[in-house]
Amino acid sequence: MKNPTDGTKADDAPAALQNEKLALECEKLRGEIAELKSPKGFSDRVSQHSVLVSMVLALLGFGFGIYQYREQQVENRKAAEVQSIKEREAAAERNEQERKSRDREFMKPLWEKQLTTYFEASEAASTIATTTDAAEREKARNKFWMLYQGPLVIVESPDVSGAMKAFGEALNANTNADLKTLSLKLASEFQASLIEGANLRLDEFRKGKFDYRK
Repeated sequence: MKNPTDGTKADDAPAALQNEKLALECEKLRGEIAELKSPKGFSDRVSQHSVLVSMVLALLGFGFGIYQYREQQVENRKAAEVQSIKEREAAAERNEQERKSRDREFMKPLWEKQLTTYFEASEAASTIATTTDAAEREKARNKFWMLYQGPLVIVESPDVSGAMKAFGEALNANTNADLKTLSLKLASEFQASLIEGANLRLDEFRKGKFDYRK
């Protein structure tokens, strides 16, 4: 007859082995799950990092491209503004040169007429102031007043007008002692006016001249 105690121990041995086997299998399974959850190796980790780095570089490159584009647009606008200013300045300069050219074309015959008229008036005044021939003096006197009443009004400067008036007043007053001095002063005013008139623009020519229409 078998001992009951010995029978119990014999039945527990297979169960203990079964539990130990089950525990080992569970441990193996947990290891496999952990391996599945983690990168499989160094090459996999490198591959994942490479993809991440490539994405970051691509984003940085895209952002830098946008920055460069905007900067180029700003530079293009600045260059266009500068070019526009230069073109407007060049057009204004061309217009100014054309205006000066037109002024010179118009002023040349006017200045030449001024030159002729001034010489005629100076000759008349000097003849009146110096001649002893009554007929010659009367002829010069008539010439002086003819120029005074018309041609000189067109071309004379304000200073010439004043000098002509002073000579005419002395001539009417018969103050012969003053006529020589006034004739010389008149000639100097003619000279100054001719020099000034050679450089005047058309819009400056009439400034300061007396308007007899008023």
